Amino acid sequence: MAELLKGKPVADAMKEQLIIKVEGLKSKGLAPKLGIIRVGARPDDLFYEGGAKKTCAALGMDSEVFEYPENIEQAAFEEAIVKVGQMKGVHGILMFSPLPKHMNEKKIRTLIPVEKDVDCLTVGGAAKIFTDDPTGFPFKGARHSNHLPLQDREPAGSLPKRGYPRRCCRKGQDDQRQFRKTGANRNRCGHQS
Repeated sequence: MAELLKGKPVADAMKEQLIIKVEGLKSKGLAPKLGIIRVGARPDDLFYEGGAKKTCAALGMDSEVFEYPENIEQAAFEEAIVKVGQMKGVHGILMFSPLPKHMNEKKIRTLIPVEKDVDCLTVGGAAKIFTDDPTGFPFKGARHSNHLPLQDREPAGSLPKRGYPRRCCRKGQDDQRQFRKTGANRNRCGHQS
């Protein structure tokens, strides 16, 4: 019989680890801060912003919202992104997407410093996650590869350690259908997980 896997215990464990890390940074005089960049006031962005601020507060982190009008011009927004990226007191940047249609989002994404890109919007940020680079930020982007903290992740191409279906180590295909049908804990390529 298939086992129902819940994400809450994993999320709770990750939050506990992050609280400890944040406390450690604060004891050294560094207060981590998330910069939230929002253009306009779409209801879904406001809802997500509230969740991000609440999570930051629960972790003991600071957050700051950088709000811009929906009709901001491309050049002005590019300047704003660069300015936020250069702020020494902002350690991570979360930019809500999609941007208004008159903006070149692809170009704007390149202006976010890779080391501050917590949402993997930049090509470099996404590459760090998908290549298991330990300097990548395993926040939102991590759910696209796996849900494990970095110290529990396997190197790229290795077999999973956990006894539940994960992406196939070679083909990148989910095994969820086979797992639900048979309860078998085997990837489509035949590797036992």
